[in-house]
Amino acid sequence: MKKILKIMTVFLAALLLFAACKKDDGKQNDNSKSTGTAAPKDLPLEKKTFGGMTFRVFSDYNAPDALDFTDFALEGDSEVTIDSAVYRRNALVSELFDVKLECASSQNDTFVPEMRKQMRSQDDIYALIATRFVSSRTLILDDCAYDLLPYSETLSLDCNWWDQAIQTELAINNRLYLIDGDFFFKHYDGVELLQFNKRIAEDELADTNLYQLVKDGAWTLEKFRELCTGISKDLDGDQLITSDQDRFAFSSQIDAVSTFIISAGNRLVSHTSDGKIEFTENTDKIYQTIDKVLKFYVDETWDAHRDVACAYGPLKIFSEGRSLFNWTMARFLENPLNREMADDFGILPFPKYDETQADYINYVNFYHGYALMMPSSVKAPDDVAYITNALAFYGKQLITPTYYETLLTTRYVRDDESAEIIDMIFVNTTYDMAIYYDIGGIRDVLQKSFYEGQNVFSSAFAANRDILARDIDEINDYEGTS
Repeated sequence: MKKILKIMTVFLAALLLFAACKKDDGKQNDNSKSTGTAAPKDLPLEKKTFGGMTFRVFSDYNAPDALDFTDFALEGDSEVTIDSAVYRRNALVSELFDVKLECASSQNDTFVPEMRKQMRSQDDIYALIATRFVSSRTLILDDCAYDLLPYSETLSLDCNWWDQAIQTELAINNRLYLIDGDFFFKHYDGVELLQFNKRIAEDELADTNLYQLVKDGAWTLEKFRELCTGISKDLDGDQLITSDQDRFAFSSQIDAVSTFIISAGNRLVSHTSDGKIEFTENTDKIYQTIDKVLKFYVDETWDAHRDVACAYGPLKIFSEGRSLFNWTMARFLENPLNREMADDFGILPFPKYDETQADYINYVNFYHGYALMMPSSVKAPDDVAYITNALAFYGKQLITPTYYETLLTTRYVRDDESAEIIDMIFVNTTYDMAIYYDIGGIRDVLQKSFYEGQNVFSSAFAANRDILARDIDEINDYEGTS
């Protein structure tokens, strides 16, 4: 029955992909998938060609923590399935529209300085920037980016090869500088999720079905705390819980703090009806969320900082069968440690605040997540918008199904239930402006309680109120490039 439903879902998704696009409410992401095997449909815009124009993408690369964006560096077809799909998409776009695709990457911390240099010179070198969210505020406020809304029709921004949530959540003064979608599979790689060890779950959680908890809407912070209780165990008998020998309820790194808070439905800023951002004043719930998370994050488990514990940190511990839950991102599912893991694992979303929360909210990591930006030095923005749209449109047909089905739901995910959970996660991704732009130093404010082992959010936040107000004013006063 599951296989029949899956076939029906793929068939309907293929029909929906090529139906007329209608504007969503900005909060609903249509990440429907086609099979990727049929001949690709034609771009639903008037056919244009560009006389051999070079279309170069510059990506933010900060080894070893960021993603190496090489989608246009492929010189030929490949035995690697995802590389082959990217190559076929690139070859098709190059042939159809007579463009030459190239890419370049920054070296470690040179991305922002390089873009500032280009903006000063106004050299039209790069058609697009693939920026990490952590760099985006600086680039936008330094006048490095075009507002993309004037090109929304050419970009087909209301269609399902573009993520709709980012267009609402990261808009500034009714302007749009960042977009995400099927242009590149890195869009999915930065989505955060949880793994669980099936052997430990079977041994320790009695008759608890974690997948069913998620489907029933009962996967909450309190349930997570309950299940973490009593799991950490001294395996070597030395009366200590240490990273190299013992078992933990949860292995993670500090990124998980923001994710728990965002997944519980918290936001520091929101948009007003005129497109400005404002402080939400809903700090009581943030305080309460931190209280809930501290109960399992500090008291009853171990925070496996990657750079302190060992190589790969939390994933190494998890892959050795020594933690029940593990913080991760979609990009880490292809890590060799996962592939070589003896125990079976499953996939879960981050938990809700409580059962009254309508949906599971799935956060795109501020450091590892990528978005596209058009540099303000581009001399032919309409042409760039057209090619960008074509790359996303054909990426939806040729790349995303391969990434999704081969890398996630077949090769690296080990059961049908986890594949269904990934469906749920990718359909409802979210982008948080306060954390991405570090408004009011909020990243440190949120993490401070976890470093200190007690809830100091109220005092830390109060100390940053002036910075918060200044940052909000700076964003609201920004009027774009002249």
